[in-house]
Amino acid sequence: MNSTNIDVSNLTYRHNPDSDPSLIDINLSLPRGSRTIVIGANGAGKSTLLQILAGKRLVSTQGARIFVKGRDVFRDTPPGVTFLGTEWAMNPVVRGDIVVSAFLDSVGGYRHKERRDRLLDILDIDLDWHMHAISDGERRRVQLCFGLMVPWDVLLLDEVTVDLDVLVRDDLLKFLKADTSRFTPSAKLYDVALHWLKKDRDNRRELEKASKRSRGARRNEATPSDSETFYRKYDYSH
Repeated sequence: MNSTNIDVSNLTYRHNPDSDPSLIDINLSLPRGSRTIVIGANGAGKSTLLQILAGKRLVSTQGARIFVKGRDVFRDTPPGVTFLGTEWAMNPVVRGDIVVSAFLDSVGGYRHKERRDRLLDILDIDLDWHMHAISDGERRRVQLCFGLMVPWDVLLLDEVTVDLDVLVRDDLLKFLKADTSRFTPSAKLYDVALHWLKKDRDNRRELEKASKRSRGARRNEATPSDSETFYRKYDYSH
């Protein structure tokens, strides 16, 4: 059996042929049983990378190798890969007037009743909820139950805990800890991640300075922008 669960090499990705690449020469090898946190600033390409690993974004195969469980994610889709992303909660289908119990049964919840029921307790879900009448956080809980009730080999999570309250998030992380052989978050890991993010931001700022681009306030501009001029002209608040 292949000991590498995810194997990526020479991956460069552009959202369209004329845009700058979102990912440049990514090389990644993750063994079976590993837990990996993808960190980076907003817009760094984290979601894009996860979507590619899940086979949801087609990549030109010229020089790129993207294998999960020893299989090409585009030509020989591997089984047992679960991807949960942020776009699910905005899907109009899951915002329809359907009862949660019926929704979960429609996607096979009855086949995984023991695991489904455990997740219903952990995520504090009411089976009588109507999908169109619940909050984004409650809808996110249903998504997690839907995605995690089927056993998986590779789990790709894209910021799916952002809508959860602190108690539910804590219970979910404990479930994932129990569902895997080990899970070792620590203050040391946090410090290392923070150091990497600061270095990445400093490097970006140097690149922007060289290209005469910058983020944040533009305090040295003497001439107001076109939008400022327009809105000032029609500002009757004074």
